[in-house]
Amino acid sequence: MKNNVIKIFFCLLLGICILLAYGNWFAAKEIIGGDWPYFYQEAINNFTWLPPVWSGIHGNGLGGSILSYSLDSYLYFIGWLFSGILHIPWVIVYKIFWFGLFLGAGVFSLSYLMRSIYPTMPLLYRAIGIIIYLTNTYILMLMSGGQMGIGIAYALSPLVFARFIKIVEAKKHQERLKYSIVAGLLLAVQFAFDLRVAYMLLIGVFVYSLFHFTYTLDKKSFINNSVVLLYIFILPLGVVGLLNAFWIIPALFYQTNPIQQLGSGYNSLEAVTFFSFAKFENTIGLLHPFWPENIFGKVGFMKPEFIILPIIAFSSMFFVKTRQILFFALLGLIGAFLAKGANEPFGGIYLWLFGHVSGFIMFRDPTKFYQLVVLAYSILIPFSLWKFWDFFSSSRYMIKRKNVGVVLYYLVVILFFLLLLRPAILQKLPGTFQPRTVPHEYVQLKDELTTDRNFYRVLWTPRQSKFTFASHIHPSIESEALLSATNAAELGDFLHSQKAESYLADVSVRYIVVPHDPYGEIFVDDRKYSQKKRDDVIKVLDTISWLKKRNIGKLVVYQTTNFKDHFYLDNDNKKVNYTRESSTNYTVQLINQQPTKIIFSENYSPYWEAVVDGKKIVSEQTPEKLNSFVISHPGNHTIKIYYSFEKYYIIGRVISGIGIVVILFMLLLLRKKYYAK
Repeated sequence: MKNNVIKIFFCLLLGICILLAYGNWFAAKEIIGGDWPYFYQEAINNFTWLPPVWSGIHGNGLGGSILSYSLDSYLYFIGWLFSGILHIPWVIVYKIFWFGLFLGAGVFSLSYLMRSIYPTMPLLYRAIGIIIYLTNTYILMLMSGGQMGIGIAYALSPLVFARFIKIVEAKKHQERLKYSIVAGLLLAVQFAFDLRVAYMLLIGVFVYSLFHFTYTLDKKSFINNSVVLLYIFILPLGVVGLLNAFWIIPALFYQTNPIQQLGSGYNSLEAVTFFSFAKFENTIGLLHPFWPENIFGKVGFMKPEFIILPIIAFSSMFFVKTRQILFFALLGLIGAFLAKGANEPFGGIYLWLFGHVSGFIMFRDPTKFYQLVVLAYSILIPFSLWKFWDFFSSSRYMIKRKNVGVVLYYLVVILFFLLLLRPAILQKLPGTFQPRTVPHEYVQLKDELTTDRNFYRVLWTPRQSKFTFASHIHPSIESEALLSATNAAELGDFLHSQKAESYLADVSVRYIVVPHDPYGEIFVDDRKYSQKKRDDVIKVLDTISWLKKRNIGKLVVYQTTNFKDHFYLDNDNKKVNYTRESSTNYTVQLINQQPTKIIFSENYSPYWEAVVDGKKIVSEQTPEKLNSFVISHPGNHTIKIYYSFEKYYIIGRVISGIGIVVILFMLLLLRKKYYAK
C-alpha cells in the first residue's frame, strides 16, 4: 500500500514536470512565437470549411496554390466550425485543437504503445516514458518553434506504431484485415499532418517486420509472411491514398515540382551538409544541437549529463533480450545515425540515401530523425529503470529497507530528469513558451484595412511580421521576394529606377510598410536585433518623391500615388467592373469599342481561363508575370474567369469521400462478424 502511494506521488511529480514545461501555453493570453502563425479573429471568420484551391494571400500575396494543403485543411475546418459557426474565440480553439491536441495525443499515444508491449509495466515507469516522449530536447525545440503540424504527427506516432504491431502479431486474417484498416486510418491522419513523420514511422514498421519474420524462416511461414506484408503495407497505404486523395490527386496532376520551386537550397547535397548540425554524440544522447536557445545555426556544446540516457537505454539488453527490446535498441541506433546527417561517422551514407532513396529528399534537415531515437528511448529507458529496481529490490539488504530504498530510487530518477529539463522547468525556453503580446500598431492597421473594401496590396519591406493582417482584398507582399531586394541599398536601386512606380501600380500596391520588430525577428544582424538596418530602409523610402509618409505607432507607412485594381485594362485607366464569387471564380463586365486586354493582377498560371461569348481563352503571361486575357472583339461582354485546375481537387474530394464511406462500412461489417462469433 505504501509503495503504491509513493508511486502515485512520483507520478504526480512527473505530471507537474509536463505542466511546468508547457504551462505558458495555457497561462498566456496568446501563444506567439516561432513558425506558429498569428491569425486575427477577422481572418478566421472568413475561413471556409476547406482551404481555397487558389489562395490570393499565398504566392507572396500575388496568389498561388497552398503547398501544405492537407495541414491547412485541418486549420480551416476547425477555424470555420468552432470559430466561424460556433463563435468560440480563436485563441481558445487553437489552444485546444492544436496545442492541447498535441499534449493529449502524446500522453494517450505513448501510454497505449507501452501497454501494448509491456502490459504489466507499473504506472510510474509508463509515466517516465511519457515524460521522455513529451519533454525531450528535440520535441521541446520543435514546439518552441511552433511547428504544430509536425508536433501532432509526432504525438500520434506511438499509437500508429502500436496498431501496426497488432497487424504483425495477429494470427488470423480477419484480425489482420481489421487491424490493417484501423492502422491505415491512423496513418492517413498522421500523413495529412506531416508526410515526413509518417515516412519515418514506416521505416520503423519495416524494421519491426523484419525482426518478426526472422523467427519464421521455413517455406510455409515465408508464404504466410508474404501475405502478411499485404496487410502491413499495401492495404494501409491504400487507405492513406484514398483518404488523402483530396490533395494527392491535384499534386499528381500539377505540372510544377514544388520542391524544385523552392530552389536548390532544398534539394542539394550542399544543403544537407549545411543542415547537418547534430553530431553523433548529440543524437545518441538525445540532445538537440540548438538546446536550449533554439537559435538557428548556433550549435551548443555537448552536455555530459545526456550521455547517461543511452547508457540507461541500452542497459535494457542486459536484462531481457526479447525481440521487442532488440528492435527498439536497433531503432534507436538507426535514428541516431540518420539524425546526424552528413557528419561522421560514415556521413557519406546519408548523402547517398538523400540522393538515391525515394522520399529522402524531404529530409535535408536530418534532425527530423530524432523522432526514432525518442520513440526507442521512451520504451527502453522506462524498461531499464523498471528492471534496475526489480534487481536492486530483490537483494537481501534492500528487502529490509524497501520503503526507504524505493523513495531514494524514485527521487534520484526524478532529480535526474529535472536536471535534464531545467531550462524548460525554469521557463527559459524561447519561442512559443515565452509570453508575448500583439503590438497595438498592428491592430490599428488591421482595423483600418478591414474597413476599406477596395482591393489593393500592402508591400512589407523587407519582410512582413507574423502580426501582419492579410485578406483576399488586402494581400501582403514581401519586398525581399518580389523585388529581390535583400538590403536597403538594393531596395533603393529598384525604387529609384524608372519602372518602379508603374510596376508597383501594376501589382496593386497601395501601401509600403516598414514593420515594427519588437521581438527581433526581421531586422537581424549576427542573430541580434539591428535598429540600424531598419533605419537604413526608412532612409531609402524617405527619398522617394512619389511616396507619402505617415506613422501608425512604430509602423512606418508610405502611400503610393497610384495603384491599379484586381482587374484592369492594359494601357487604359478605365475601371473594370467585376464580381468575386470565390477565390477561383470571377465575373467581369466589360464594354469595349476596340480589341483590348484584361490584366488579372495575380501570379501567372496557365490554369486561369476565361469564357467570352462562349469561347474559352487561356491566360497569357504579362512581362510582370501576371495573367492577361485578350478580348479580340468589341462589344458588351460578361466574362467568366475561373481556375480550371480546381476540377482535380473536386475529383480528389469525391474519391476521399467514397473512401471514407467504404472504409467505415468495412469496419462495421468486420465488427458484426466479430461479435457474431
